[in-house]
Amino acid sequence: MRSYDRIIDYCIEHKITVEQYMVLHLLFCKKVSTIKLYANTFPYKKGKFLSIKERDDLIDRDFLIKETVGYSIGEKFKVIYADKFNAGNELWCLYPGFVRKKDGTMIPLTSMSKQIFRVAYWDAINGDRLEHDAIMEDVKYGIKHNLLNFGIKKFLEAEYWTKLRDLRLNKVNKLDNLTTIQTDDDF
Repeated sequence: MRSYDRIIDYCIEHKITVEQYMVLHLLFCKKVSTIKLYANTFPYKKGKFLSIKERDDLIDRDFLIKETVGYSIGEKFKVIYADKFNAGNELWCLYPGFVRKKDGTMIPLTSMSKQIFRVAYWDAINGDRLEHDAIMEDVKYGIKHNLLNFGIKKFLEAEYWTKLRDLRLNKVNKLDNLTTIQTDDDF
């Protein structure tokens, strides 16, 4: 999920409010019903998520594009999102395909549906391009240090990249201090 720090940093850098950011994000994710629900929940909003001034500010600065019918997201905002198809493919291709057990048996690590994986991965990172880029570095680190010996589905469900990142960025003890498992029966 996109960290609050990244959202706030983006808002500060581009001088937009959190409400403006949320409208752009919800429009990007095609959650128009959520925008309407929020706007209608608060009477002082008068059925609008943003004031006319806030909306026009986004239009003037190319975050929001006024179409003949409705609005679309400008490229200035789209750049913070990873492409759903490509991001999933990049991780799928980088992730080890097999692991070899001590007896020589090859175990597949990418055995879930690639299409389901792409969607689940994009949802897990909330489309965050910077998070995707960091995960790619985490996986490279995991491969280099032989830390990825389980399936990509488990990697995704457990958000295991967070553990790899802690190691990669030295937020936990170095690999030398980790417990070593001697056999498959140890876990």
